[in-house]
Amino acid sequence: MKQQLHNKLQKQALKDEKIRQMEVSGAEAVIQSLTERGFSVKGEFLENRVSLAFTLSNGKIITLQVDYTSLTIGYENIIKLITQLDK
Repeated sequence: MKQQLHNKLQKQALKDEKIRQMEVSGAEAVIQSLTERGFSVKGEFLENRVSLAFTLSNGKIITLQVDYTSLTIGYENIIKLITQLDK
């Protein structure tokens, strides 16, 4: 019984790690895309979200913390927000 529980916990930990790797991979792709579009951005991968530090044309740094799902789904909204702030 104890061994079964241990095995289930190991399997869940592996699933969680795989999901985390996929989230980070997706976030890296978004950051690369933003960079290619001309944004100056650095990302920090936190446990449940990504911290994005955008450097605006006037030198100010704007930091957004976005969960991984919102980063990939709300990509265009992030671009609109940073573009507006950079005016």
